[in-house]
Amino acid sequence: MAAAVADAMNKEKNMTMRVVPAGTDIARMALLAGNRADIVWIGFGSHLAQEGVWDFAGTEWGPQSVRLIQAGVPSAGMQYATAKDANIKTWADLKGTRVADVKGYPALTLIAEGCLAFGGLTWDDVEKVIFPSFGTAGTGVIEGKVDSACCATYSSWCYELESAPRGLYFPPYPHADKEGWARLQAVNPVMVPIKATTGPGLSADNPLETGSYPNPSVLSYERVDPEFAYQMTKMLYELWPVYGQAKAPGIEQFDPKNWVYDYVIPYHEGSIKYLKEIGVWTAEMDKHNADLVKRQQVLAKAWDKAVDQGATEKVKSADFPAFWEKIRVKALEDAGLPVYYRT
Repeated sequence: MAAAVADAMNKEKNMTMRVVPAGTDIARMALLAGNRADIVWIGFGSHLAQEGVWDFAGTEWGPQSVRLIQAGVPSAGMQYATAKDANIKTWADLKGTRVADVKGYPALTLIAEGCLAFGGLTWDDVEKVIFPSFGTAGTGVIEGKVDSACCATYSSWCYELESAPRGLYFPPYPHADKEGWARLQAVNPVMVPIKATTGPGLSADNPLETGSYPNPSVLSYERVDPEFAYQMTKMLYELWPVYGQAKAPGIEQFDPKNWVYDYVIPYHEGSIKYLKEIGVWTAEMDKHNADLVKRQQVLAKAWDKAVDQGATEKVKSADFPAFWEKIRVKALEDAGLPVYYRT
């Protein structure tokens, strides 16, 4: 997707955008934090970075003052696919089944926890089976080692499962189930309701009520020049007819009609300037964005306290994430803000 945008910028604007591959969210954010990149294409890690949790809970990171340049939702759902013969019709039916998890892949773990929460369950209600990678977890469903695993609904292993003896079934996240969605977003706040049309058995005529998140979103830091953020957002919006022709799975989330403006990460002031100019940014969005910035300020203040107090109490690096967790939770609760990713 980034390469498609870079090509369009070169052809239409005679501008060069160098794309630097990086395999993990930490590696991507490290390029940004080290000023080796101005923007980053990133998925779930954008919110983990904002919150200073999981891989970002160590002393070298903490909560990041990130800003969106662009965010949109794809036509594919991000959820767990199940083996049809496991008879999992709703997320509550996961109880007592074998659920795949991938060690060291927090996005997948949190997607699983969202599925469980939608059904009123936790990991204690299922048999967790650890796999070394996304692909092997999917293969595990096909081979009968587990009953469900994380997928994008267009994941290749879903097509394999559909034609395998076990068969494929996508349990839905019914959009009318507000309580289920509240439980889901309490543990996995990046998820938003979508109707998935991409994947085996799915189409515009047969959509799946599910959820997904911007993957990737285009992210930068608050400190980036507002004019840069303005121009980048403008190009992403206006050059869509050019780079949208690329045959890249998920590219449809850059279609302006799929952009989201009330996400869980604030937009950059330069991006907002452009979005206001074209009439898609509202006063309600302004308030939502300001609330998100205030949340980041609460987290930043809590982080400074944790670092100072940790140094005074000589907290070891290995113990610091748990030390920070207690301070983070209290700061958010005291500010009347939701606490995500409790450990």
